[in-house]
This record gives sequence, C-alpha cells and structure tokens, in this order.
Amino acid sequence: MAELLARDLTVRFQASGQGSPSDEPGPRIEAGQVVALDHVDLQIPDGRTLALIGPSGCGKTTLIRALAGLVSPTAGNIWFGEREVTELPPRDRDVAVVFQEYALYPHMPSGGIVSFFFQMHRRRQEIPERILRACEIMGPGFDELLDRKPGELSGGEQQRVAIARCVIRDPAMFLFDEPLANLDAGSRAKVRIETKRLLRRFGTTALYVTHDQREAAAIGDEIAVMVGGRIIQRGPYGALRRYPANTLVAGFVGQPPMNLFPARVVDGSVRLGQSRVPLGRARLSILEGESVTVGVHPDELEVCAVEDALVVLEAESVQPRPEQRAALVTGRSHGRECSALLPNWAGAAPGDVIPLRAHEDRWVLFDPEDRLVP
Repeated sequence: MAELLARDLTVRFQASGQGSPSDEPGPRIEAGQVVALDHVDLQIPDGRTLALIGPSGCGKTTLIRALAGLVSPTAGNIWFGEREVTELPPRDRDVAVVFQEYALYPHMPSGGIVSFFFQMHRRRQEIPERILRACEIMGPGFDELLDRKPGELSGGEQQRVAIARCVIRDPAMFLFDEPLANLDAGSRAKVRIETKRLLRRFGTTALYVTHDQREAAAIGDEIAVMVGGRIIQRGPYGALRRYPANTLVAGFVGQPPMNLFPARVVDGSVRLGQSRVPLGRARLSILEGESVTVGVHPDELEVCAVEDALVVLEAESVQPRPEQRAALVTGRSHGRECSALLPNWAGAAPGDVIPLRAHEDRWVLFDPEDRLVP
C-alpha cells in the first residue's frame, strides 16, 4: 500500500477543434494545444479513497490515464509511495484500473479473465488459491460466474468480474474510471456497496472518478471537484455543498446545485432586485458598491408571503420526489434559472408564481473575484 502523490501534473494535446474560452469550465486551447490537465497537485494518503467529480470534459479520465501510465504527462511528477513512476510503463506501476467499459475477453470464461494476470506472468501455481480468495472477497454467488463468458453475464456481473480481476492482484493502487456508469440503478447500488466494502477491507489507496455525486459521497473518504483541468476544491461532500470555494463549485455540487443570483452591496447590505438579503457578513463594508453573487440551495427555500419574498419563482416544471414527499419546482427568478424543493402541500404547478425566502444563515455570498465570503 502507498500514498499517491502528483505534483504540477500537466497534460496537453494537439488541438483538433474548438476549446473553451479561459473563463469557461471546459478544456481550453493554449498555443494550439488542448490543456487537459493544468498543473494538478494531488495527494491521497495511504489507504484512503478520493472521489473525483466534475463536469464532462474537465480532465477526470485524463488524470486516471496519466496516473496509470496510459498518457504521458507534458510536465510534472507522480509518486506511488517512495517510488517515482512518472516514466514507468503501465505494467511496472502496480496499479489496477477499472474502466467504465468492462474490457473483458469475450471468448474467455470469467475464471480465466480473473486469473489472466497470473497466467501471463507464469505464476499458474497461485491461481487456485487466488481464485478462492477472489470468490470470498466478491461475496455470495461470484463462484457461479467463473464458468460463464462475458456474453452470458449481465452488466452488473461483468463489472464484478472486472473488479475481481483487479482485486486478485493485490495492487498498490486502485484507479476507478466511472466503473458503474453503464449499470442500471439496482445493479449500480449493489456493486457500489461491494466496492466500498472491498476498499475498506483492503485499505488500498484509490482514486474513484464518477459523475454521480451520491456515488462519490458513498465511496469517497473525501471528494475533489475538478473544473477545466484543475482540482479547485476538496473536502467532505457536506462541506463542498455548504461552503463552495467559488460559483463553479456551487453551480456543480448538489443535485440540483445551488441557485445563484447577481446582487449588489448597497448601504452595507446585499440587494437582490428590490429586496435585501439578510447577510451579516463582516466584509460587506469592504464590498460597498460592488457587484456580487448570492446563492441558496433549492431545499433551503420555503414558501412565504409575497411581501417577505426574496425569490419569486416563475414555475416551468414540477418533478415529483416521492421519497422526500416533495416536488422539485424549476423555472426562473431574477433572470436566472432557479429551482426549489417544496413540500407536496404547497401544490406547485407549472405557471405558478411562487414567493420564496430562506433563513439568513442559508445564504452564501461570493465577492467580485468569485471567492466565497466567509
């Protein structure tokens, strides 16, 4: 087992199309090259799992491939424990990678796929014991998959085989690249539980890339947010959601994410339209006259009297959330997209104009440089 450490990791590709301007979260074009990873510093302590989330095209998969040795970094260094692996080929890094696509040999029974590493390295004498251990680790029913080929397995079963193929090697590092993305909801929940159990049992350092924030919160000891090839914030999911470093994080973390509105500091208070947002921030005097951004989560808005409203939501759609006895109402307010999670008794319907407010300690403020105001 080992700590994972990357310093100033940069990956650039020759541009073949349009990138994003520097003020947008996607990959940008610089000097005719796509900047896929932009001076990334990453540290995962020994035995811990870091879940990495971010919008599509932000560099998550490129980071996995660079750590695995499948992409050569333009600059920077990578260490697994005391060993620098920056220039090592994939076979010498002692890492196991689980991809979104299962990458199973279609002609081979699952038992042969799981043990293929030991066959290739002429360690056949270890195979029976390793297979028994893999079956024990992967749980009830896994031994029944060993004689079946991938085409005879469900998606969830194929991913179990792909994970077992990695587990059987006792690698120093696990790298997961959206491993559950192709599974249905039921299979995803089952494999997620198994994956978390495996990581806890082995105590192996792991980087887990996913687009599913619930999955990230369930599996990761910590979560990092990547935007535009950079890791811009990391911490527990609750902290990222409550105290986002900037509006990029605020507009991504959460399902749905935080509502963000343009505002201005006038006479020591934050003005949102004609209303005053109840923010007692000490720095408001420094921001006098400045344009700022205020944010509030959809589940922190509540129906109120018209005269008390800070947000007036013009409802466009209503999505029932039976498990929460609520409905997600989306529409527009203050010229921006807005959503609110409202109890069923509110009876919201498309076309309604709904006055809303939130308690003063629920509002978040970002300064003109897009930094969270503590």
